[in-house]
Amino acid sequence: MQKFRQVSGGNCQLVLYRESKPGVPDPADAGVVLALYSESMAVDANKQGSAVITNARGQGKPVPGTPNYTGGLEVPPYAPQMGHILRALCGAPATTRETAAELAQEEVTNEGLGYVGLPVTAHKFVQDTVVTITGTANYDGAYRLEYGTTDKKLVIKALYRAETIASGARAHRGRGAFLDGAAEDLGDGKVALPVGGFGVALHEGESVTVAGTANYDGAHVLQKGTGARVLVIETAYAAESFDGTPTAIPAFFRHEFSLPRNQPTFCIQKKFDFEAGASVNPYTVILSNKLNGLSFSFGGETEIKISLDCSVGSVENISTPVNPSQPSVLPGIPFWDKETAVWVNSRRAGDVQKGSLNLAFGIDGQVAVGDMGKRSRQPEGDPTGTLTLTVFMEHDEYQQLADMAATVPVAVSMSGANGEELWLSLPESELDTGGPQISGKGGLTIEVKAIGFVDLAQTSSQYTLINRVGSYA
Repeated sequence: MQKFRQVSGGNCQLVLYRESKPGVPDPADAGVVLALYSESMAVDANKQGSAVITNARGQGKPVPGTPNYTGGLEVPPYAPQMGHILRALCGAPATTRETAAELAQEEVTNEGLGYVGLPVTAHKFVQDTVVTITGTANYDGAYRLEYGTTDKKLVIKALYRAETIASGARAHRGRGAFLDGAAEDLGDGKVALPVGGFGVALHEGESVTVAGTANYDGAHVLQKGTGARVLVIETAYAAESFDGTPTAIPAFFRHEFSLPRNQPTFCIQKKFDFEAGASVNPYTVILSNKLNGLSFSFGGETEIKISLDCSVGSVENISTPVNPSQPSVLPGIPFWDKETAVWVNSRRAGDVQKGSLNLAFGIDGQVAVGDMGKRSRQPEGDPTGTLTLTVFMEHDEYQQLADMAATVPVAVSMSGANGEELWLSLPESELDTGGPQISGKGGLTIEVKAIGFVDLAQTSSQYTLINRVGSYA
C-alpha cells in the first residue's frame, strides 16, 4: 500500500485575495500569505437522515440541508499584514507620508531620574512612539518616548547634557540607521551600506532617505540582501567610509481606515501540504467573505491574538491556485501586549489593568432559492463596538462620565518597537459602570465599558495604521 506524507499545519498556507466583485477573485491581485495561529474556515454540508418510511428498518439515504459555514481566523497583529486585513474590512485607506518634527531652538530640560526633555514646535507622536533624533550635539539616536511627553516636549531616557538645540535638528518616526564603516560594491548596480550600533530592523522593498554622505544622499528603495547590519541600495558605487554620523531614515506612512456603509468582499485560499499524487484537490477556496467581527484581549505578558469572524459566501475544493503568481510573504513586524495603551477622551489612561475590544459588523449571509446552498447576499446590519476595561480604583472620573452620559472617544493603541502604530477607535461612546464593590481588604478594581454608537460621527469605528508600507490601494 502506498504511504503518503502526513499533512502538517506548519506547512499549510492561507492566502488573502481581493475580489473584483462578490465571489470573483481579482485576477490582478497576486495575494498575500497570512501569518496566523489557527483557522476554522470550512463548510458543513448539514446532511440529515431521511424520515421517509420504507419497507426496511433504518433511516433513509441522508438528505443534504442548507450548508453551515464557519469563518474563524486567529492572527497576530503584524504591522504590514494588518493593513491588508483592515483593507478587507474597510476598502482602500487614505494614506499620507509621515514627516519629521522640527525640534525647537531652545534649551534641553533635565526631567530628573535619567530623563531629558527635548523642545519641539509641533508633532504627532505619543508616549511609547519610537523616534530617531538627528542634528543635535548630544542626543542623536533612537529612543522610545516616555511619560511626560507633551505637545511641546519629547521626553526620552538619556544622560542629561546641557544643550541649546540648533536649527535643523529633527525627530523622525521609527528607528533609523547610523552608517558606520565602508560602502561595498556588490556589482550589478548594487551597493551595501554598513549599519553601526545594534543594527536596525529594515526590510527589502522599504524606502529610506540617506543623509550626511558624500555620494549616497537621497531616497532609496532597499534591495534584496538588506539585513540588520547592512542596507543594500541600487545606485552607482563610489568608494566612501562613514564615521557613524550619516543616517538612513525609514519612510513611514499613515493609513486611515473607516468602517464604510458597504464593506468589500474578499477571498481566502487554503493550501494543504499534500504530497504529490496524494490528492487532486490540494486547495480550498473560500469566496465572497465579509469581515463580520474583530476582537482581542490585552493586558499581561502574552502575545496579542486578534480573532476575526468572517461571513462566508461559499467554499469550493479546487486543484489549482486562485492565482498562479507567487503571493507576497510579508515581514513579521509584531506589536507586543506590553506596548498597548488605552485612550479615553483623548487622554492616555494609566489605570487600566486589562481589557478587551469587541467589534461586530452586523453581516448576515442569506441564501436565495436557486443558490445551491451558497450565500449570495451579504447585507450589512448595525455594527456594534464595546471596549471592556478592568481599571484600578484610584478616582471616580469613569463613574462621573457614566452618570453624565457623556459622549467620549475611546481607542486602543499599539506602539511597535520600531515606530509602527495601530489604533482602533470608537469616535463616539458612552461609559457604563456598575460602581465599585468591596471584595476584600486589598486594592480594588472596577469594570468599565465603553459602548460605541453613531450620532455626529461619520462612522462607528476608525482604524489608523502607521508603518513602512507605502500603499494599500
